Amino acid sequence: MKLNMKKYIIGISLLLLAYNLDAQISYTAADYISAPDSIVVSRCITGLGTFDFSLTSANYSWNYSTLSITDQRKKFHHDPDNAGYRNGYIANCILSGKLPSFCNSQ
Repeated sequence: MKLNMKKYIIGISLLLLAYNLDAQISYTAADYISAPDSIVVSRCITGLGTFDFSLTSANYSWNYSTLSITDQRKKFHHDPDNAGYRNGYIANCILSGKLPSFCNSQ
């Protein structure tokens, strides 16, 4: 009887331990882009053929200094609440039979 109880307690303990171990990344609102943030996007036409993409591994460092940039543009984030799609989305949501409170919360 003692051996069965010991196995039971060990089994439950392992299940609880496994339940508490979690490797999921958590993002908060601070981790996302927001207005008026911007990024610079660079384009190149040639040069990627010189890279051996099979060499990747943990802690591998890429050297992009040999790429010749043909174009650079600054991209700005626009607030979705001011982007103009919201009213059309809510109207379409309501017309599809959903409650306005549901459509406005999405």
